[in-house]
Amino acid sequence: GFMTRYERKIFDDLKSPHLKYWVPFVWFGNLASKSRKEGRIRDSVDLQTLMNEMNKYRSWCSLLFGYDWVGIPLVYTQVL
Repeated sequence: GFMTRYERKIFDDLKSPHLKYWVPFVWFGNLASKSRKEGRIRDSVDLQTLMNEMNKYRSWCSLLFGYDWVGIPLVYTQVL
């Protein structure tokens, strides 16, 4: 997967009354910012590009979550 076993344990142990799908995005953002400060990402334009792409991906995940949230009645699929 996209998580190490250690990260998965942290994720599973996280207590939140809300959905946790957003947590890896926060981790990514923090790591990208840290990498910029350490010089691993050479300039702010590169960091901004990374963050923009991450936000696009997050938006797509959110859109998929929205599809799951609204149920489509079984009858609707039989009409088409």
